[in-house]
Amino acid sequence: MSKKTTITDIANEAGISPTTVSQILNGKGERFSATTRQKVLGLQKKMGYHNTGNDKPFESKVTVGMIVPSLDNPYYRELIHGVQDGLVSQFAELSVEFSENSEGIGYHIHELSERPVDAIIVAGDNMDLAFVQTLLANTGLPSIIMDPQQDNESSVAINELEAGSKSAEYLLDNGHRKIALLMKAGNSESKLHRITGFSDGLKEYHLDLDPTLFFEQPDDSKVSGFNSAKQVIDSGATAVFAFSDELAVGLNRGLLAHGKRVPEDISILGFDDIEITRYVQPELSTVHQPIQEMGEKLVKILFAKKSDDEFKPDSDERLFSVVLKKRGSIKHI
Repeated sequence: MSKKTTITDIANEAGISPTTVSQILNGKGERFSATTRQKVLGLQKKMGYHNTGNDKPFESKVTVGMIVPSLDNPYYRELIHGVQDGLVSQFAELSVEFSENSEGIGYHIHELSERPVDAIIVAGDNMDLAFVQTLLANTGLPSIIMDPQQDNESSVAINELEAGSKSAEYLLDNGHRKIALLMKAGNSESKLHRITGFSDGLKEYHLDLDPTLFFEQPDDSKVSGFNSAKQVIDSGATAVFAFSDELAVGLNRGLLAHGKRVPEDISILGFDDIEITRYVQPELSTVHQPIQEMGEKLVKILFAKKSDDEFKPDSDERLFSVVLKKRGSIKHI
C-alpha cells in the first residue's frame, strides 16, 4: 500500500514550510505570492493530497493557552503571531490571557487548567520563575515558558550574553567610550544576562561598567524613554544602549525636545527590531530578535513535549542568536 501524501511532503517538494502549505490549503494564504499559492495547489493536485485529517498530530482539536503581559508592547504582538503561525500546521487554536506579574499568571494558569486547554505557554520578564514552573507542573499539562534563563531546558530565549556583548562591541567600534544603559527597573534574568554580556564586551577594550550610567525607568515604554532624556544629556554619554526599541524611540523624541540631535549629538542603539524602528528619523539602529521564529519554535517544542514527556531540546534549538541592524542612529566618533 502506497504512503499517503502529507502537508510535509508538499512542503519539502515546494521548498517552503509546512505552515505556509497548510495556510494556503486552508484558504488563509492571502499574504503569500500568487506564484507560491499556485505552486502549492499544483503540487496538491500532482501529488494527490487530500485533507482527511490524517495530518493532524492529535485525534481532536487542540487548544493552547498563552499568557503574556499585554498587547501594548509590539514585541508580544509579534510573538503571538509567531505562535499562531506555528499552530496552523498543528490544526490547533490559541487562547490568550494577559498578566504582568506572578500572581496574575498564577490565576490564569489555574483558569486555563479548568478549561478544555491542552497545553500552556507563558511569556514575560517579570515573574517568579520557580513559582510559575511549579504551578504549570501541577496542571499536568505540557507547558513551556519564554524564559531568559540560559540553562532552562524547557525554554526558548535569545542568547542574552551574546546580545549584550555584540551591542558593546558595535558601540565601541564606533569610538564610543561613555555609554549609558537605559532599561526597565527590576532584576529580570534577561536584563542581568544582557548587562553581563555588555560588561564582557567592555572588557575586550579594557573598560569596566560604570553604574552611574545606568538609567532605570518604571517600564519600557516610549513615555519612559522620553522622560529619561534629561538624565542622559546630563550624564555626558555619547551613546545610549536602550534595552527596548520603545525606550529608544521615546528617548529619540525626548532628546530632540531638549535640542539634541541623533546621532550628531548622541547615538542610540535599540533592542528588538520592532516595526516602528524603520519609521523614525533617523532610522533606529537596533538588535534584531527573531521574534516570529521564536514563537513558532515555542509551538514546535510544546508539541514535541506533548508527544514525549521526556523530550528536552538542545541549546542550539532553543537559544536564538541576534543580529545587529545598523541603520542611522549611530555616529562614528
